[in-house]
Amino acid sequence: MRGGIVSDLFSVISISDGDAANTQLKIQVQNIDLDSGEFDVIIRDFNDTDNNVSVLEKFSRCTMNPDLPGYIAKKIGTADGEYELRSKYIMLNMAEDAPVDAFPAGFKGFTSATLSGSTTLGSVLYKTQFYDAGERIYTGSTLSSYTGLTSNGDKFRKTSLGLSSDSYFNYDSDFLVKLIVQNNTNC
Repeated sequence: MRGGIVSDLFSVISISDGDAANTQLKIQVQNIDLDSGEFDVIIRDFNDTDNNVSVLEKFSRCTMNPDLPGYIAKKIGTADGEYELRSKYIMLNMAEDAPVDAFPAGFKGFTSATLSGSTTLGSVLYKTQFYDAGERIYTGSTLSSYTGLTSNGDKFRKTSLGLSSDSYFNYDSDFLVKLIVQNNTNC
């Protein structure tokens, strides 16, 4: 993020087919070095805990700069075949205009709760942007009772993009699995 603007860097795709992968893996980014722009990507077992970590793969000293040996696409591999797959579990889709000196600092949520064109599976708030104080927060008519909410202003270091953790928004885990599978099949 630069000046409040979030840049897409890459998306992670499971190599495994079907929805089983949605409960097999989780991705962790750690050891972010702000000076060098390097970071580690950890592929963990979905059912591990932070107190009992089960690392399946680790890619150390990754970077977003394609001119460096630690370029994340070179280390992990890409879905388009530009870089050979080196991971047993995941591949990447690299954003075309990703800044070369950036590093991952969150994730972008889905922008639609629509599956298969016209079937709406529910009303889930996906936070895809940061809000300034006083900004009106909308998600559309499905949450009409909440369209009058205004933001107190997001604190960038304490606010994550993705599914809302606000108590007045609920979601069904089966819905989330279906949504993730639908989006992954489009890759």
